[in-house]
Amino acid sequence: MKRRRGLWIIVACLFVAATATAADRSAGQTLSAQCVDCHGNDGYSARGDLPNLAHQKEVYLALQLRRFRDVIRKRFGTSPPAGPQTGSRNHPVMNLQAGLLSDDEIQHLAAYYAGLS
Repeated sequence: MKRRRGLWIIVACLFVAATATAADRSAGQTLSAQCVDCHGNDGYSARGDLPNLAHQKEVYLALQLRRFRDVIRKRFGTSPPAGPQTGSRNHPVMNLQAGLLSDDEIQHLAAYYAGLS
């Protein structure tokens, strides 16, 4: 009986995790409207000097967006969130775009682009 109960708990957790991921990607798709001009509708840039975002690793995308954002936070005197410091990236457009994003919004965008094929 206990094994069966444990199995149901695992199934319920997996369902909640899958639902949360879908919600995150949906929110990321909405947020991606600000990325389309440079990175394309489907995450593939038409310009050779701009990176494709589709199908990149979610962790990598989130890290890069945080690094762009942290330049703005340092410049205007607000500190980056606590945690391991990853350095920063300096690109005028990306610093401004990412400077407006919360941690949750960064995760939503990263989940969305990572889920594109």
